[in-house]
Amino acid sequence: MSKHLFITVVTPTAIAANNRGEGDGSTLSTLQKITCGNDQHTTVSAEAIRWGLREYFQNTCEAEVNRTFDADEDKYHLKGEKDKKGTTYNPTNFVDDDLFGYMDAKKGADNEDATKKRRGVLEVSRAISLDPYWGDIAFGSTGGQKGKTSIHSTEIHRTAYQYSIALTPENLKKLSVQIKF
Repeated sequence: MSKHLFITVVTPTAIAANNRGEGDGSTLSTLQKITCGNDQHTTVSAEAIRWGLREYFQNTCEAEVNRTFDADEDKYHLKGEKDKKGTTYNPTNFVDDDLFGYMDAKKGADNEDATKKRRGVLEVSRAISLDPYWGDIAFGSTGGQKGKTSIHSTEIHRTAYQYSIALTPENLKKLSVQIKF
């Protein structure tokens, strides 16, 4: 019989805002929202949470990770792609590929599908705010060239978020990895 691990995470209360400067003076809804009953709540996608976990592992995990992000270059680096010396790339050597899965899309001989993929062992749900969103907006302006200003608005929400993760440890290729939280 398989054993499954389920964890529900409740984050500390903090300000959530997503001002990426994409509005260029127009008002955009930058926070994702869902309706629960009669209230709107802000939400964070499971993909964003996985991305944050990958970055956490990159910066704190003692195990080797395949994907690293260089914020200065705004570029991802894959260690597995560097190994072109005839040795077989083994994605299970990396904690991030073992937990989150991978896909190496390639064509083989005679244009045959030689794609290698593995579904992630760690399942992550969407995060939902614990407090309803009441439409808080922060306004600001920035001055640029003489006579030009840009007015922008940013949706903000002071709340805690709740999300869940699920894991079946026996599906991991390496059980000896220790992750410190």
